Amino acid sequence: MKKIIFWILNLLTFGYFKKKVEKKINEINNKKNLTLTLDTIEKPNLEQFFLIFGGKNNIVHVSTTISTISITIKNILLVDLKKIGSLSKKGFSQNGNNFILLLGDCSQTFASDIKKELKN
Repeated sequence: MKKIIFWILNLLTFGYFKKKVEKKINEINNKKNLTLTLDTIEKPNLEQFFLIFGGKNNIVHVSTTISTISITIKNILLVDLKKIGSLSKKGFSQNGNNFILLLGDCSQTFASDIKKELKN
C-alpha cells in the first residue's frame, strides 16, 4: 500500500512539475524575437559622408553586405583620408579608388540612404 501511495504521489508531484516546466519552456520558445533589429550601431551622418568622399559627383558606385559598405570613387584626391575613420568606428580599408567601411548592421540602411541621395 505504501508503494502505491508513493508512486501516486511521485507521479502527481513530478507530473505536475514536469507540465509546469514544459509550459514555461513553451512560453519562452513561443516568445522568440521575431522582429529584425536594425541599426543597433549609429549610422554616420550623410552630409559628413559626402563631404569626406568629395561630394556626390565623386561617388561612382555603392554596394553593401550585411556589415560593410563598398564605395568606388572617381578622384582619390577629393577624399579626406584622415576623416574616413570618423565615419566607421569599426574601421575601413582602401584599395585604390575602392573603400570598404565596416559599419555593422546599419550598413544596408545607410547604403540605401546614400543611393537615394545620389539619385536626387
